[in-house]
Amino acid sequence: MLFSLWKVISIRSILVMLFVALSLAACEPTDNLSLEIKEIITDLTTIKVVYDFTPSHGRNPSLLVTEGRVPQSTSDGILLDGPDPTFVLPEAGKYDLYFTLVEKNRFVSPPVAKEVNAFSDKPERPDFDFSIQSGILTVQLSSIDDSITCYFVEYAGSEYSSKDGQFSFEVTRGKEVTLRAWSVRQDGSPSDPIEEILDLSIDNPPEVSLKVPKPYVGNVIQVELADDWDQPEDLEVIASSGDYRFYFNESVLYPEVQLPEGSHFIIVSVIDSSGNMTNKTTPVYVTKTPSPRIPELLIEEGTFRRAIWQFEDASIKLQRFWNGAWIDHIVPQEGVSSVVISREGMSERGDFYRIHASSPEHLYIPSIPVFAKESQFRRFTAENVVSFMGSDALLSTGNTFRLVGNLTVWQGTVVRIEPGVEFVFPRGNNLIVSGVLDIDGRQNRVSISSPSVMGTISVTQGGSIIARGVDFSRTRLVVRGANIVVLEDCVLSDGLRIDGARSVQIYSSKILSSFFIGNADEVFIDGSIVNTETITLTHSAFVSISRSDMSADEIVIEQSNVRFIDSSIEAQLSVTERFSAVVMAKCSLSVGAFTILSGSSVQIENPKIMVDESQVSLANFSRLSFSEYALKSLRIVADRTSIATAFK
Repeated sequence: MLFSLWKVISIRSILVMLFVALSLAACEPTDNLSLEIKEIITDLTTIKVVYDFTPSHGRNPSLLVTEGRVPQSTSDGILLDGPDPTFVLPEAGKYDLYFTLVEKNRFVSPPVAKEVNAFSDKPERPDFDFSIQSGILTVQLSSIDDSITCYFVEYAGSEYSSKDGQFSFEVTRGKEVTLRAWSVRQDGSPSDPIEEILDLSIDNPPEVSLKVPKPYVGNVIQVELADDWDQPEDLEVIASSGDYRFYFNESVLYPEVQLPEGSHFIIVSVIDSSGNMTNKTTPVYVTKTPSPRIPELLIEEGTFRRAIWQFEDASIKLQRFWNGAWIDHIVPQEGVSSVVISREGMSERGDFYRIHASSPEHLYIPSIPVFAKESQFRRFTAENVVSFMGSDALLSTGNTFRLVGNLTVWQGTVVRIEPGVEFVFPRGNNLIVSGVLDIDGRQNRVSISSPSVMGTISVTQGGSIIARGVDFSRTRLVVRGANIVVLEDCVLSDGLRIDGARSVQIYSSKILSSFFIGNADEVFIDGSIVNTETITLTHSAFVSISRSDMSADEIVIEQSNVRFIDSSIEAQLSVTERFSAVVMAKCSLSVGAFTILSGSSVQIENPKIMVDESQVSLANFSRLSFSEYALKSLRIVADRTSIATAFK
């Protein structure tokens, strides 16, 4: 009995295994042909298949097409014969098709899957738009149909294609041109063409727009010009604001005299070669009022580097110092007071960040930069410092440190001095800064001194210094070829010399003995006192001095653009020469004599003249502009090449 039962089970198992084997044999390719679908051409719902297979050896298998799944048998789908066969799908839509070679009711290749889109009608004709600027015809074709992959234009007997639908052609005024345009869908189906006849005899007036900066201090304005047939440089531009004229050069309006603070209307007339004229009136507000508020930036290190600030009166930009210049790194939305700095905004050697605020009503100076770096600082507590060991160093709070020999803060490293530190140069030593020297004496002032021979801090070779709440006594600060120089709430008894720096910020500080700044990209001086024999500003691209007292026997400005706002200027002689531009707005002036030479200009706006009379000498194509009520306090002598003008 048991033997009979075992016998039945064995026979059944053998039959099942045989059935599975036969099924697999039916579905698996027996001759292992390789099928290649070269192209699928769709014409609405009609599908044409271009294919090949290897090895062929004169064989002619059929092509089985199944939809939605791998075929289980040779009768699952549509069998196609012959080269490049065609078949029709039942309706428009997206299909997942499988192609398999079949011969003698057997699969002779693995299935190949392809996605096919079938359509019920032709694509819509594209939307047509065009413009002409400076003799260049720009055609823009577009469609709301996402299946459109290419656009075509036929112009002057030639056919052009574009994936984004934009075409440009050089055309001649006065002629009539005909264009044919159409779109092509991803299945290769073209739309019906559209035909546009363009009349090129029309000459429209030019277009003009002004890009007025905010805040606007009354100086240059960027202009955008466009005309259908003339180049921007061939257009005539006339601009004025009341009695104030502007000069146009390339794409910039230069005021003859900086507009004074207040509301103005700038009227610009643009005329093309055909005499067509466009007049545009733009209201502007000029501000020369420095804000006493300075943004404060905090950088938090941790899993993320986060920038935090509290400043709600103006628009904010988080700037990063990169490749020798401050760039706008993050522009947060209004009301946001913190942002996470991504890895793209960080470097292994550390980074400088600052906040720059702006509003139409006030002038804001940038925040004090913050240096951020992920580092394990080497903490110093011993009194004598022989070397920083080429690593990041921290001089601990409340200690006295004596410099033994000449030390260097190497490139790529930072030395931080904590509050309350007394740093001594016992024998007139030198501290050379090629990396970053970060001194924080805000909570408890830091003292840097030399008891005998003068000590020197030299910031050079791309080095940077940030000093906050520091008293420099018998210590020279000499900067040459630096990146960033920051002094906040500092006292420099032995002067300051900067000959080469990317960025200089001097806030709420007092500088005595000597003051020289040259070859600086940008300089911000605010709320500070400078009292020396000579104040020299030379070869500097931009200098802003606000709410400060500048006193010297002589003030010399050479090849620099300098803006004094709401400051006190006291000197026996002020020399401005070599193509310098100086603006003094709302300043208290006690200057015995002005000398303006060599193509330089000085503008005195709303001054408080503190002397009975100032002598002004102009020579060699120089210019003086001043508020007319100051005329009684000025005695002006000018040569034939120079001019002095009063404005209201």
